[in-house]
Amino acid sequence: MMALTSVEKRVLDSMDRKGLVDAILDLVSIESVGGAETPAQRWVMTLMEEVGLEVDSWQLDFKELAKHPGHSTEVDRSSGLGVVGRMGTGLAEDGLIYNGHVDVVPPGIRERWSSPPFEPQVREGKVFGRGAVDMKAGLCSAIFAAKAIKNAGVTLKTPLMIQSVIGEEDGGVGTLAAIMRGYKARGAVVMEPTSLQVVTTGAGCQNFRIRVAGKAAHGALRGEGVSAIEKSIVILSALDSFEGKRNRKKHPLIPGELPFPICVGKISGGEWASSVSEGVLIEGRYGILPGEGLLAAREAFEDALEKASLG
Repeated sequence: MMALTSVEKRVLDSMDRKGLVDAILDLVSIESVGGAETPAQRWVMTLMEEVGLEVDSWQLDFKELAKHPGHSTEVDRSSGLGVVGRMGTGLAEDGLIYNGHVDVVPPGIRERWSSPPFEPQVREGKVFGRGAVDMKAGLCSAIFAAKAIKNAGVTLKTPLMIQSVIGEEDGGVGTLAAIMRGYKARGAVVMEPTSLQVVTTGAGCQNFRIRVAGKAAHGALRGEGVSAIEKSIVILSALDSFEGKRNRKKHPLIPGELPFPICVGKISGGEWASSVSEGVLIEGRYGILPGEGLLAAREAFEDALEKASLG
C-alpha cells in the first residue's frame, strides 16, 4: 500500500466514524422500498445540506423518462425525487460522481429476520437491517467522505458530485434521471458492496412483464377453456432455455456460473380456484451482457418468446 500524503492523512483523521454509523442506522430505519423512496431522499437531502454540500433536488418526470430507450422499471411510480450534492470547483465534466441508491427490496417474511428489518442494530461490529449493505451504508459513506474533506479544510480542484437515486433495484430510473438532468463526469464510483474490490465491469439488466392470455371456463368444463397457467409453463421453459443459451459464453470480468440470469420473481393469475385461468402475469429481471445494445437485447428476448408462442 502506498504511503498516505499529508493531505490524505488529514482527511482520514477528520472522518466522523460515530456520526457515520449513526447516519447509517437512521437511513436504514426509513422503510424505502421501491415506490416509497421520497422520505429517504428528503433525509439524504437534509444530511447533504448539513454537511455543507450544494444540493440540487427535483421531481422526476416519469413520462419523459419512459421515452428514453434505456428506461426500465418494475414499480409504477407517480412521484419521486432526484438528489445530487456537490462540492469542489471547476467544470462538472472534469469531476467525479459517487452514485448510491436509497431504494431497498421488500424484506420478505419478517418473522424470519433475527431482528426487525427496519429497526437496525449494531452487532459484533456490523449493522443489521434491510438495505444496510445494499446500499445505504455506501451512500452514507460517500457523504461522510465529503464531510471529512470539508472538515480537513481541503478544496477540491474539480467537482465531487454525490448522486442519491431511486429505482435502482428495478431498472435504474433514478440514475437515468440524473444523467438526463445533465450530471456527467470523467468517472463514477458506484458504492455497491464488492468486499472492497475494484469492479470495473458489471452486467446490465432490464425488467419485463409478460401477459399470458387464456380462455375462462368453469372447472367442471375445463376442456372448454384454455388455461393461461398451463400456457405459462411453456413460457417459463422457453426463458430457462434462453437463459442457458445466453450464459454459455463466459465473460472474463464477470464471475459466476450464471453471470447473466433471467429471474422470474413474481407470477400472478387466475380469479377463482374452480375456474380455468384466463390470464397470467409474469414479471422478472433480464440480465444483459456488457456492451450489448439494449434494443438488440430486447429483440433477442422478444424473439425467444415469439418462438415459444408459435411452437
